[in-house]
Amino acid sequence: MMRRRGQVNQQRQQRNQNLQSYQRKQEQQRLRQIRQRQQQNWSRPDRQPLPKSTNQSRQDILRQKNIQQQYAEQKRMQLMRRKRFEENQRRYNPAPQRQQQQQQQRQPSFQDRRRQQMLQKQRYAQQQANLQRQQQMALARRQQPSWQNQSQQRQQKQLARQQRYERQVAERERHQRRQNYQQRREQQILHEQQQRRRERERMMRERNLMRGRMPQQVNVEPAAIVPYRSVNPERSIVPARGYGAYGSGNNTDLFAQLLKGKRVVIVGPSSSLTGKGRGDFIEGFDLVVRTNKSFRTIPAARQGDIGKRLDILYNNMNITDSPGENNFDPADLYRRGVQYVCSPYPPVDPFRNDIIRFAAKNRGLLPFHHIDSQQYGRMIQYLQSRPFTGTCAILDLMKFDIKELHITGIDFYKYGYYKEYQKKKLTQQERGRIRNNGIHKTEPQIKLLRYTLVGNKKVTMDPVLDWILFGPYRTIMKKISEKTHLFKNGNNEFKSFLDSTESIMVIGTTGNVSWAPETNVVVKLNLKRGITAKNDIVFFNGVVERQLKENPQLLPPESVKYIISFKKHKLLNTYGDKVIIVNPKFLQSAHQFLKKIDIKSISSELFAMLLLVHCRQKNIFTAGINLRSNKNRMCNAIEEDTLFKYMTRINMVNGIY
Repeated sequence: MMRRRGQVNQQRQQRNQNLQSYQRKQEQQRLRQIRQRQQQNWSRPDRQPLPKSTNQSRQDILRQKNIQQQYAEQKRMQLMRRKRFEENQRRYNPAPQRQQQQQQQRQPSFQDRRRQQMLQKQRYAQQQANLQRQQQMALARRQQPSWQNQSQQRQQKQLARQQRYERQVAERERHQRRQNYQQRREQQILHEQQQRRRERERMMRERNLMRGRMPQQVNVEPAAIVPYRSVNPERSIVPARGYGAYGSGNNTDLFAQLLKGKRVVIVGPSSSLTGKGRGDFIEGFDLVVRTNKSFRTIPAARQGDIGKRLDILYNNMNITDSPGENNFDPADLYRRGVQYVCSPYPPVDPFRNDIIRFAAKNRGLLPFHHIDSQQYGRMIQYLQSRPFTGTCAILDLMKFDIKELHITGIDFYKYGYYKEYQKKKLTQQERGRIRNNGIHKTEPQIKLLRYTLVGNKKVTMDPVLDWILFGPYRTIMKKISEKTHLFKNGNNEFKSFLDSTESIMVIGTTGNVSWAPETNVVVKLNLKRGITAKNDIVFFNGVVERQLKENPQLLPPESVKYIISFKKHKLLNTYGDKVIIVNPKFLQSAHQFLKKIDIKSISSELFAMLLLVHCRQKNIFTAGINLRSNKNRMCNAIEEDTLFKYMTRINMVNGIY
């Protein structure tokens, strides 16, 4: 304790000594400045004092004093001359004086006064800051902090840093919350704008549809055909109210009753029927449907090829494109036994006036029907163009409960019309303009009919239309079946194994099958679904790979006959010779063929079906295969589904469960 008190006394003495030395230095500096100012004043002759020493003579002192007086007299005379010159200037040249007076009399403006006040405030603030800084520096020099004060200062600085850090963190959090709120608000506003835009687009599409314009939406899947159902089947069928002041409204219920359970044939005007002798075949159907200008009486020379009967007429009722050729008389059709007149387009612009004109001429003589407006809207939404009359007639007839529909004489302007159909013969260039122009586009209609007709067993067609719709699929299946060496190893053994089996069941990735026909072999694409047979074949795809990684016990080696894989994998090392690797050349060739029908990336389900169809083309059953639900957007689900249905259509796949 005594030692510590002695240290404190020593520190106090040291501070006193330092303060005394500092005051001594300040006093010396002040005296030095005074001495320098005196020396500056003494340098002038009139300011120099008389010497105090008595070594100089009296004469020298007087001489020096005389010099000082002369210098003072010269300064006085110079000042008098200056005053006299200024007086003369004021007397004989008063302009500068007047300007000076005006400047003195001019009052300072508000901006000048404000500027002076600001400058004074700035100078005063600067002076106060300098004074405070000097006081703080002097106080810091006088008070040397002890070790206790230093510790407290360190703690205070650390606390200040901690508080500053907490404030910064809180500010960052507030800023982040503000940004998140702004982002959520912007997203909400964007979502509301998108909803309003979609609503406006929907209303605009409906308005354009009623005006006969094409919608702007693209990449729409072809909608399934909705079967026709009457609003009230028990009510009596009476003619509906017509358009305007005329009768002949849309009698769809009567049209459905006429078609129910009938065998129907639709005959187009193609010249491909010339010389085929299909007249008796056409006349054997219950109802004969013809299009556009086929309302004319068919000559006897042409009846052997296309028949002579006309029961239902689908006519676009347009009299402006071909003047004088499409203007028919309803009374003449009534006398010839025509049962129905149909419009392939709904009563919207630009067809509305034509339908009203026909209604005015018909006056309820012939029953009238037009295609459903919603179905027509879905069609043009997918096609992005106006469909042909034949396309609309086919899709309209398919939604009714008919027994059979045969299509002949429709070739999408590939061979042109027969001679008696139109007065003017179309050249190949003119047919090309009709196939693809600003109104009609042929290729989207072919795709729509292909997808719609491929899975319908009620629909049959002539070889010309069958080749137009399914020719590419037939060519691809032929080329794939001609390829050999499917696998790198076990090619002949696998084929002989499949040939020895009576039937094969293929279970896809989406279905859960609990029953199947009596099959010897089950091909699995999902280990957790389906049934188990004596000899299982597993297709090693992404689903099976994930399942084996999670639980290798799902596929014991003794329960599988073959495993088909695209490449070697470490999960398949335990199965030995049971693993069959697909030949990369066959996979590359299959991809090249399938690109021609817009299948850019093939799914595992379709590839498994192609392998089995290549090896054998009978008694192949499928279950749990839904290509339309494929989540991989690289796979063209619609085209894959169409190819799969085509294999079913030509009996390569016997049944779908």
